[in-house]
Amino acid sequence: MIKHILIAAVGALTLSIGVADVAAAQSQSRVDEIQERNEREGQQAEPSRDPRARRGRQAAQEPSAEENLAAAQAALTGLNASCTVTEAKLLGETAEKNRLYEAVCSTGPGYVVQASTPPTGEDCLLLDSQARMARERDPAADVGTLCTLPANQNLNVVLADYATRAGVACVVNEGMAIGRTSAGAVLYEVGCEGTDGYRLERSGETVSKVPCLRLGSQGYDCRFTTKDEQLADVQKLLVGTDAAGCAPAELRFMGSNANGEFLEAKCATEGQGFIVRVKDSMAQQVYPCATAQQVGGGCTLTSAPATAPAPAPATTEPQ
Repeated sequence: MIKHILIAAVGALTLSIGVADVAAAQSQSRVDEIQERNEREGQQAEPSRDPRARRGRQAAQEPSAEENLAAAQAALTGLNASCTVTEAKLLGETAEKNRLYEAVCSTGPGYVVQASTPPTGEDCLLLDSQARMARERDPAADVGTLCTLPANQNLNVVLADYATRAGVACVVNEGMAIGRTSAGAVLYEVGCEGTDGYRLERSGETVSKVPCLRLGSQGYDCRFTTKDEQLADVQKLLVGTDAAGCAPAELRFMGSNANGEFLEAKCATEGQGFIVRVKDSMAQQVYPCATAQQVGGGCTLTSAPATAPAPAPATTEPQ
């Protein structure tokens, strides 16, 4: 995490009467002469009181917007970041005198980048996510340098773009970066409006997805997805099937194979439940829990009556 920057300050020039001069004075007239000379020199060294002159000197010391843009672009190119800089702001200098910039990119997230050798930096979405997690642990945590330019506050837009690349067809309403894989891919979680959310994995320009319902079977709870959203999804899948009358109350992801994914739905009606085979976002087949003992080990959310199991459909058991 990039920590707080060190911004150089320009000190004011102060002049005083020299002690040696005073000690060497042989008379009051000599002291007066020394004092008069120092005052004269002080007036020559005093910065102009004209504000236009001060602004002119300050502008001469600070890099132009074009220079900041070029320097930020050079640093991001050295960082191998896929970013065409459209706006850049000089944030200051590090203790090592390396300049630090915030950059806006034409597409994707912006960056905070340090013009060091080699350059270092991180994108605005990752910095914001790290800060959120740090503040969840400790509201007073030092979260370092964050992006503040208005164009870099479009974090949900960036997440929605990643979701679209992964084939997610939903309205992304919130999300954040949640970590990295051992191979360096970035992991995100996104919440969707009224439907199941996803974990995304981005490696370069490639983004893949895993539904939160599947992650729940692995013990991971998505922070931006509710149980009601998942239940509503499965109820939509059941429309037009033999299980259309089931109002799901509990769900379990059972696994998947070449024939699709298998979900167990416990109905609100006591003793009713189904296993649903889903492929291409559609319910391909439903199996009542009463006769589904040989499908993935049968139902566990619903207590099936003690009846002889029906022959299993021609499918392999989900893994």
